[in-house]
Amino acid sequence: MRSFIFGAGASHSYHQSPTGVRPPLAKGFFEGYHQLDIACDRYVLTGNIVNYVRETRGVHPVEFGNWNENIENFLTEIDEQVGTKEKALDLGLDKRILYSKAYDEMVFLFASVLNEIQNGPLCASYSSLVSRLDPGDVLITFNWDALLDRVLWESGHWNPADGYGVSFEKFFDNGWKDYSVGVQSRHRLLKPHGSTNWLMPYRFLDLRDGTRRFRSPGVNASQRPLFCFVKSDGPYETYLKRTKTGYAPFSYYYYPPDIPIAKPPRTGYTQVSIVSAFDLPEHGKITVGGHPFLSMPLIIPPVRCKEYGLLGNALDPVWRQAEEALAACDHLTVIGYSFPLTDQQTWDLFRQASDRRGQPLPTTVVDPCPGPIVARIQAQLGKRCDVRVRKCTFSEYVGLE
Repeated sequence: MRSFIFGAGASHSYHQSPTGVRPPLAKGFFEGYHQLDIACDRYVLTGNIVNYVRETRGVHPVEFGNWNENIENFLTEIDEQVGTKEKALDLGLDKRILYSKAYDEMVFLFASVLNEIQNGPLCASYSSLVSRLDPGDVLITFNWDALLDRVLWESGHWNPADGYGVSFEKFFDNGWKDYSVGVQSRHRLLKPHGSTNWLMPYRFLDLRDGTRRFRSPGVNASQRPLFCFVKSDGPYETYLKRTKTGYAPFSYYYYPPDIPIAKPPRTGYTQVSIVSAFDLPEHGKITVGGHPFLSMPLIIPPVRCKEYGLLGNALDPVWRQAEEALAACDHLTVIGYSFPLTDQQTWDLFRQASDRRGQPLPTTVVDPCPGPIVARIQAQLGKRCDVRVRKCTFSEYVGLE
């Protein structure tokens, strides 16, 4: 059994997007966003991001279209402002609103940029690799995009019901449905940082006490209410009915569908709620009768201190299976993953898996500039990995160039 690990460099090989933009690396996220049509879409919410950049960088909104910055540094900065109750409460109310809204908009924008770019033909590099997989091979990706997911799905040998290694409440396939496993997936696709098509109940920062809460009442995080978006050929219920069609499987417009977690009000009662949603003018809006049941992508954003306990530790099974795969595999191939020192949980994953093996893990690093990656692996893991290198791009590795 073989294992594969993918990072941003692997998906960056995707050049078939009709947008002409490749899935961005950390330094090119905003540059890529500015090239997409959604940069001019008034329903794609960036107002608080623009205002945050103006307040902290002195960039006038007119110049925002020319502004670029490393997204990991940018998101980490905002996260450190509102990431804990204590830090959030240290801010004045105005900043608490601005910073928390900017962070939420960044999560949606991050997913939206990837959805727009991946909305095209299948990724040739991933397709070539998948065609060579053996049954039982395990794919571990730290990417949030669904380029690899779609290639696996189109192959007919994988389905999201059992292929992700996590359990979902429902699957959106032109409506919310239960998926039976049927024929078991030949491969597992493990996504330790979540995925743009994994949806959870919408969370927001409660401005009163600085804690994050779920918008929908009665949500129990310990039950891991996780949902999976597969495809939609038409409109669906979402925030203010802002849907657009024409998206490939595993991709959607900025607003994901509402999730089916509704509980009907008790007989004789009228359901009244206060909405704290996307648009700042909507904050405090009172609705009578029903809830919007808004959703958001379940992703671990690229920040320094990652919230791995999100949604009742919903990603724990993914990390556990990744460790089992690394402990048991005959060979590991790493493609486009830079092994950043800040990904402490990934380093722990390797150490724990290596200790279970009792012998070095044969590892091939595929990267055009493998030197720094190999140096980090050797410094952090020592002899736990027997590292070889293939100094080439992903496309060259699978024989496309």
